[in-house]
Amino acid sequence: MQPTEPAKPATIRELGLSWIRTGVPYLWGYVLTFLAARAPAIHDLVDTPYVFAALSGAVALAWYWLMRKAEHKIPPWLTRLVLGANTAPSYWLGADAVAARRAARDLDG
Repeated sequence: MQPTEPAKPATIRELGLSWIRTGVPYLWGYVLTFLAARAPAIHDLVDTPYVFAALSGAVALAWYWLMRKAEHKIPPWLTRLVLGANTAPSYWLGADAVAARRAARDLDG
């Protein structure tokens, strides 16, 4: 059976959507880390830029993971606020990727 390809590759809108849904959670991570660093107990730990950058990345990753898990349980307006957009981007798969996914599904049973 010959795999079929989707009708078209990702559009600029879908690429922009993926960038927004990546960038907004990292902005939230930075803001949350910045606000947490103002607390006296945390301020001394986050005093160097390297620690702040690493902590911002970790907080952003945790924020993104948590919001992606909660995405279907929160209202659309809140999804837009915390992830930047209410819809997830769709990614185009070429014929090789489609065939590989089908083969993996067939092997799983």
